[in-house]
Amino acid sequence: MNENNVEKELTQEQLAEKFGVSSRSVSRWENGDTIPSIDTLKLLSQLFDVSINALLGSPEELTRGCCGMTPEDLAQMLTVK
Repeated sequence: MNENNVEKELTQEQLAEKFGVSSRSVSRWENGDTIPSIDTLKLLSQLFDVSINALLGSPEELTRGCCGMTPEDLAQMLTVK
């Protein structure tokens, strides 16, 4: 998401103000520590003219950011034995 901010010339503070969140939240989104709500993702997608998938990144990045593990590790953990 950081590349999109630069492209639109928005700072974290400006983006945070636009979406009613803290600049720390925006930083966490950019670092992959947290994921914006689906409503915020829709608005970000429209603002940056990219798909939600593009904002979220690869499945591996998404799973690692969400759960702190690779998709393979998550699948192994969820496998019923």
